[in-house]
Amino acid sequence: MLLGSIAFQLSLFYLVNHPDKDMKRYSWETISSTISIFVAVLIFKGVDGVVDYYVMEESAIWFKVLMDFVHLLAWICILQLALWISAGAHMNHSFASLRDPSPYHLKAKSYAILLAHITGFASINAFSAIQQLSMFASGPFMALLVVPLCFLVMITIVHLTDTVREYFAGLDGVKDAFEILWDDEVEEAENDIIGLTISFLLTQAIRFGISGNLPDQEGADKGVHSHFMIWYLILFALLAVVPVVSLGRWRAAIPEEEKGSIPERVVSSLHTVASMSFAWCTLYAVTWQWSFLGSLMPGLVDGVPGHVCVALSASFLAFVLMFCLDKIHDSEKNSEEKKAAIVSVILSFGIMVGFTWEQSFDAGIETIAEEFSEREKHWLQLLITMILALIVLPAWKMYILPKVVAGHEFGHDSEAHHMQLVHSLEKRASMRHERKVRSLQGSMPAHDCEITAPLLQSTGSFS
Repeated sequence: MLLGSIAFQLSLFYLVNHPDKDMKRYSWETISSTISIFVAVLIFKGVDGVVDYYVMEESAIWFKVLMDFVHLLAWICILQLALWISAGAHMNHSFASLRDPSPYHLKAKSYAILLAHITGFASINAFSAIQQLSMFASGPFMALLVVPLCFLVMITIVHLTDTVREYFAGLDGVKDAFEILWDDEVEEAENDIIGLTISFLLTQAIRFGISGNLPDQEGADKGVHSHFMIWYLILFALLAVVPVVSLGRWRAAIPEEEKGSIPERVVSSLHTVASMSFAWCTLYAVTWQWSFLGSLMPGLVDGVPGHVCVALSASFLAFVLMFCLDKIHDSEKNSEEKKAAIVSVILSFGIMVGFTWEQSFDAGIETIAEEFSEREKHWLQLLITMILALIVLPAWKMYILPKVVAGHEFGHDSEAHHMQLVHSLEKRASMRHERKVRSLQGSMPAHDCEITAPLLQSTGSFS
């Protein structure tokens, strides 16, 4: 186990220095996503454990479900507020500062990724609590009904948050670059939250249908799973690639001026659901395989060593699949839609790797906390998580995330990345104001439109 961990860590140097630029990009993005998910799950579990102990201990089931949703809404509000500040949308900007939003980009992106994952697992926790209710836990089909319910609730929430953002951004009559950056990062984060939640709930229902047992709220299940069940789960993982391709083609066909609209966000969220479903199914296929081996060799997968074995296997499989899919991606026979689908599947591997390592770390904390009382256990877990976050997150933001945000040919402060960001934000501002003009022209008398349209167009740029 120790040799495997060391070999895995050192092999990362080969991947991030691979001669193939695509492999370097996939490696950095997978490592970044892995670290973010790893820390995000630990933070959520640490906070949730304290909340459970002091608020929901021995409470009625309906109250626990209600508090899970209150916890979710709290993280959604934190996401909106943190990105409002980190994107610079809370300040009054001079003309000069409006030309240079790039210094805020990396900061906003780091908060967006981390808080999207924390909020995503808060959402998983809330809707999984519903899935565990006796009515929905009665059969696979009933468990599956939670999926559309979750989708409708989350789409409603993101529509409300979008309305609030548009209101605050429009108070001064113009939506500047920083407010557009805020809106873009929140929308991307919310799409990831929806994708993470629904893909997990869908995988729970699929596993229920295959094994006959609904996994618990955190995705753990008991019992031995045959090779027949494992191959069934792998089949569902492969089937998830089909909607990744079709939805990717659909999303690419959406006009640029419709980016950020509810229909576009629905398609983007479903595309994320499909790619993440592949990762979840693959992850639990690996877990089931180790469970099967554990039935043949008792003690093999017990405790922390068992979790580390699963994590090492999932990590190794992720990078092998990444290498194979990159070879397919580089083939000239594939269309652009198929290449985009391959990239989406590759980028979902961060879930598989990050979640398994978090479970290993969580098992280690539980072993340490066995000597403490129940109250001390929760505070110890939160304390260890905060110490780890203070060590890992600054390094992630300074040395790993810039590679993902700006690419590998230039750093995040380079002129190329700066000009690309400014051009993108200017284009978004222009399209938003054109959409606003068309909307007003459709609801006003003709002579009013002749006066109002030029005024709106004059505020359509922040440059």
